[in-house]
Amino acid sequence: LCGISAPAQKVFIANDFGNCGVGLRDSSGKWLAEPIYQSIRDWPDGYYLVLLGSKEGVLDSTGKVIIPAIYDYLQMERVYRDSLSDYIFFNAKNDGKAGLLNINHEVVIPLQYRYINVNYDGTIVAKRSKTRYSLFDIYGRETVIPDRQPEAPDPIGDHLLYVARNTCWPVFSQRYHQSKKYS
Repeated sequence: LCGISAPAQKVFIANDFGNCGVGLRDSSGKWLAEPIYQSIRDWPDGYYLVLLGSKEGVLDSTGKVIIPAIYDYLQMERVYRDSLSDYIFFNAKNDGKAGLLNINHEVVIPLQYRYINVNYDGTIVAKRSKTRYSLFDIYGRETVIPDRQPEAPDPIGDHLLYVARNTCWPVFSQRYHQSKKYS
């Protein structure tokens, strides 16, 4: 059998001035996402950040809603686990509380933290309170750092973190046990 493939349609962010909205159109002019949004921003890998009213969400390049527009803030985060795979997450914030969502809009880290910092290697630091932090992996497994911290743990790559302890900075490994002690 011989197949003929049609050229891929390009996706454009398009204004509908009559309805005062923004949507997604393909190169044939067909609306993929109706122009109901106040703004749309192009993100990598065919994702689009949308603003609907005062809430943010995410569409894919077919116009499908990936993350509904119900969040005060969304930021795409990419984690590289090895040279062959990477994962996309969305750092979300609502009512001043931060959490992490996966590409299927499943909650990886509940929206209950002051902020979430996602390191490229999958090490995630969440601020619980003024002096308390938790460490997470990309599956949402949590380790609460037992001591109060004068500042956030500092990811240094390869699943290692500096964690302040009094006047020294021990290094914790991916499994969050102490590896080395620096002062």
